[in-house]
Amino acid sequence: MAQLDDGQGSITEAQQLPAVFINRFFLSVGPILTRISFGETIDGTDVTFRTAIIMPTSDAKELADLIYGLAAKNSRETAAEGE
Repeated sequence: MAQLDDGQGSITEAQQLPAVFINRFFLSVGPILTRISFGETIDGTDVTFRTAIIMPTSDAKELADLIYGLAAKNSRETAAEGE
């Protein structure tokens, strides 16, 4: 479930977590759970997987919708700036 700032600093806390660069991922989607493994490659062939998450498939669908929605909004804003 996507969550907004609850007024208690949730967004700040989430943004302070360490992050790793990822340019590869592997998905395994089931009826109940979805697993996403994240990795990176430098030469395009050898992938080093760094971490993985498991979430309810319903939450994975919500995450996908959120990503698509934010990407579309960003694309529209970028296009408007170029006009």
